[in-house]
Amino acid sequence: MRYLGLVKWLRLKAVDTLNELFMTVMDMVIKLSPIGVFCLITPVIAFRRKNS
Repeated sequence: MRYLGLVKWLRLKAVDTLNELFMTVMDMVIKLSPIGVFCLITPVIAFRRKNS
């Protein structure tokens, strides 16, 4: 019976660790997204100014 408790605890710990990892990755993506949007928009603005 104790073995099942240990297995459940290990699974819970693994899921909790994966949750922390995903939250860290999502935090980085959210922080870097404005830079990505700026990089995507820059060529469009440059093309429109060149043709104006």
